[in-house]
Order: sequence, then structure tokens, then C-alpha cells
Amino acid sequence: FGMVTKDKSGNFIQIDDPRLQPIWDFLKDKGIPVIAHIAEPEQAWRPLDDPNNPHFGYYTNNPQYHAFKIPEIPSYETIISARDSWIEKNPDLNILCAHLGSMSNHVERVAERLDKFPNMYVETAARFGDLARQDTEKVRLFFEKYQDRIMFGSDYGNSTPQNTMTNDELNTEQSNLEKNYDVLWQYLSGADSLVVRGQKTLGLGLPSGILSKVYFENTVNFMKLK
Repeated sequence: FGMVTKDKSGNFIQIDDPRLQPIWDFLKDKGIPVIAHIAEPEQAWRPLDDPNNPHFGYYTNNPQYHAFKIPEIPSYETIISARDSWIEKNPDLNILCAHLGSMSNHVERVAERLDKFPNMYVETAARFGDLARQDTEKVRLFFEKYQDRIMFGSDYGNSTPQNTMTNDELNTEQSNLEKNYDVLWQYLSGADSLVVRGQKTLGLGLPSGILSKVYFENTVNFMKLK
């Protein structure tokens, strides 16, 4: 919602559109949480002028989401404002905002929303490059303060059906996944210098208790799996 879906009049539908409210009411009544991917990183509304930006490659290869070149797409601020309005109007609906709420380049903005909306949660998929560009201590304190509301996400996947891949391709895929997961683990758990998504940074050095929550416990609680 906000960037793709339109109504019959050709207007973009925002997530806080009253026509969608019956959906959220139904989910609240059933106790079903929601994962919401609203907006794109703020960089989607900017020119691709920095090859070191962690989103440079994605928007180069996926121009249909590069809002800077698509004037009809509403502004970043409009979409985020609608998202915030939607969360505020549905305080009894647990909402997991994908990709750190599309505010991953400024964890203080994420923190502001988490303070304001107790029913809001976030996950990290495909946004570690943004985290690595920020001050390590600031990001570490963010994870410490909101350790009960952050979930690990990778956004890794392969759309190629497994039964069409050769053993060598499967082994290569598994090896690449393990390497990527290891880098993210080292970033979250270690304190050494490393490169995350092309960004040189220091590991956060999070303690085991926080890591357990981020990788497992928070998801179990959010999904009511126990």
C-alpha cells in the first residue's frame, strides 16, 4: 500500500484508508498479528549517485521501485505518515513493521515510533547495510533498549525451485547463505571490525540474552507459538 495498489479511480491506497479498516478489525478480533512492509528506504526517493549506498545495487536492478524516477508515487513522508496513523488507530493490533519500518537509516526515528506505539515491532531484513553505516554505539543502545521488540530477518531467498537445481547449485546456494548469515551473526554478537553489506563497521557485541530474543524468543512471543 502507498506505492503500488490503486483504487478504481487510479489513486494510490494508503494503509490507513478507512476502506481497509474491516480487515484490521477482523484480525484484532481473531488475535492475529500483522507484518507490514510499508514504503521503501528513504533512499528510494533520492538519485542513485552513491555506489557505496547499500541500496544502490537494488534500485539499479529494480527501477520499478526507485520512486525518485516515478513522480506519481506519493512522497516518502506521505506513506510513512499514513503508516503511523494506521498504527495509532489500531492500538490492539500487534504490527511487525518489516525492514525496520523503512526507517533503517535513522534508528532514532524507529525508536521514536517504538516509544509512541507499544503495539509496534520491527525486524531487520535487508537493512543491515543501513545499520552498519550508523554509529555503532547508537545502534547497540537501540538494540539494548528495544530488545523485546526487534526480530532478526534476513530477506534471503531463492525463487528458483529446488527440484530444478543441480547438486552443485544447491551446495553453492547453501554455502552463500551460511557465509551471509555468519557475517550478520558476527555483526550482532562480535565486537571486531568487519564489512557488512559493503559498509566497514564494528560489531555490536550484544550479549547472549539479547541475541536469543532477537533471533528466537521475540518471534515466538509475537506469533504466539507457545
